[in-house]
This record gives sequence, C-alpha cells and structure tokens, in this order.
Amino acid sequence: GIWGGLWSLPECDPGADVGVWSVERFGLEIEPQTPWHEVRHVFSHFRLDIRPVPARLRASVPVVMETAQTVWYNPAEPDARGLAAPVKRLLEKLEVGS
Repeated sequence: GIWGGLWSLPECDPGADVGVWSVERFGLEIEPQTPWHEVRHVFSHFRLDIRPVPARLRASVPVVMETAQTVWYNPAEPDARGLAAPVKRLLEKLEVGS
C-alpha cells in the first residue's frame, strides 16, 4: 500500500528478534549484522523511519523463493524492478559496502 506498486525490503516490527522473524516468515536462518543508522523518508503526510538490519544466510538455500509477493533483487539489473527511492539508496549502500 505505502509504495504504490513498488518493491520494498522485508519489514518486521521494531524490537522484533530479526533472526526469529526470518525463520517464522521465510524459513531462513540468518545471522543479523550490526543495524545501520536509522533512515528517515518523508511523505507528504507522514514520516517513515527505517532501521536497516543487514544479515547473512547461515546456510545455502536449495531453491529460489520467488512468489507473486516476494522476489530476489539482482543488482546487475537494478531497473528491472520498480524500487521505492529509500530502498534503492539502501541497496546501493549495501553494494558499495560489499
């Protein structure tokens, strides 16, 4: 709803255990890394504060988990998916930090 048809990153409630949430939501065991600084995105009628938590998979996944609601992002084809502006900036930061 908020992004009007654009793709976004997975979101969990603030304060949630990201590792537990990932297993419950996606069946993926991850190692959450140090959270990044909060990012604020201002809309015309409210503010959205995003606290990115990078993570690494603990084990390889034998399947690609794409559905109508979830897709893998390919940085080699950044314009293949419509991304919300703050999501695109976060992915660019992640790619530079790799």
